[in-house]
Formats: sequence, structure tokens, C-alpha cells
Amino acid sequence: MIKSTTTLSRRIFFKRTTAICVGFGTILVALITGRFATPSKKDLRIFQRVRVCDEAQVPILGVKSFEISYLQQLRQMTQRIFLVGQGMDTPPKALSAICTHLGCQVEWKRDQEAFVCPCHKGTYAMDGTVLSGPPPIPLHELTLTVLPDGAFVDVQVG
Repeated sequence: MIKSTTTLSRRIFFKRTTAICVGFGTILVALITGRFATPSKKDLRIFQRVRVCDEAQVPILGVKSFEISYLQQLRQMTQRIFLVGQGMDTPPKALSAICTHLGCQVEWKRDQEAFVCPCHKGTYAMDGTVLSGPPPIPLHELTLTVLPDGAFVDVQVG
């Protein structure tokens, strides 16, 4: 039987243990830093520019309803939006027709000068702010670009 005569000194033991701990610590810090350094999938939003109408159809004063169509994850989607004109001094805006309370379709009521949700009687002003009812936040505003060849909105598709 052969006996090993090598002994591990205290100094070598602590050097090796320290090296192993530093190595694991470095890997742990790299993993944690990498997790927060890369954007999460929910932060990556993909938008598509969709044509709404001709430039002449954009209201200067008042509200017009339009339906837009676009592809989202290989499915054809349609969505109703409102173009709102508030005079010559204010650029027009595009508002989603989806109520921020439970997702019902809001309607423009000209006699009330407000968007009204038929489900729970939530009302929004012409600019989309909440007037009354259960909606927690204003109507979502879409980015509107008016060019000579038409009006376009950016819709989130991913």
C-alpha cells in the first residue's frame, strides 16, 4: 500500500478556497449585471405606421371616427380611432376608441361634446381626459403624423 506524503498547508488551502470563492463571486456578479444590463422583452415595443386617411380628411375642428387595419403577429387587426381637431392653433391628435376601464368601445356624442362608454357610463372630454365614471386614466393617444400623402398613426404590434 502506497501512502501519500503530500500535505496541504494552511496557506495553500486558504489560497485555493479564496480563489474558488472569488471565481464564483465573479460569475454571480456577471450574471446579475447581465440580467439588468439587457432590456427585458416587455421594454421592446414594436410599432407600425398605419395610414388613416387623406390629409384633407383630418378635422381642423371636431371629431371624426376612422377604422384602421394592420397586421399583428400574422393576424389582420382592425381598430377604431378618433381624429380630434381643436382649432388651427392646436395640432390634431389621434385617440384610441378603447375605454381604459374595461376595454369597451367608446362613442363620440356630439350633443354632449364627450366620448361616452356605453358599458359603465364613463365619459371623456374631447382631448381624451376623464370627465366622470370609472375610467382610471385618459384615452390612449396614438402618435399622429400628417403628411401631404395622408395621416398616419403608430400602433403597437409587438
